[in-house]
Amino acid sequence: MVEGDWRNVNIGRRLHRAVDAFDARVLELMRARGFVELSVSQLSVTRNLDKNGNRLSELADRARMSRASIGELVTQVEKAGIVIRQSDPIDGRARITEEGELWLHGFRACIEKAEAEFRQVVGESEACSIHASLTCYILEAVKKQG
Repeated sequence: MVEGDWRNVNIGRRLHRAVDAFDARVLELMRARGFVELSVSQLSVTRNLDKNGNRLSELADRARMSRASIGELVTQVEKAGIVIRQSDPIDGRARITEEGELWLHGFRACIEKAEAEFRQVVGESEACSIHASLTCYILEAVKKQG
């Protein structure tokens, strides 16, 4: 690693750029298929929302965002017709709509296509190794967090 360039070539930065590229490709595939367009930040709602819905505070925790921020994103995704808010005695809730279910099916297909493209670029063996290594790293991080 070049000493002056460490901020751009460390593993965290590389992982972040890979996620950005992957998300951009998935969203590009979604647009090409005619699905409602969401931003990368709005994906925080769909990625963290259970099929039966969740309290906004739970979504905020999962996405590691403030409740106000996730609330704004839920409002945006609700306007797109993908989720709907529901009342809750403790906190607001959001759940996937029927249109959202169709969107999620398309999202899954686009993720699978982007993953296939990734495997084609790096090779099947390397892709499996990357997946296994990331899984190991995540599990270790979770263990350390308690």
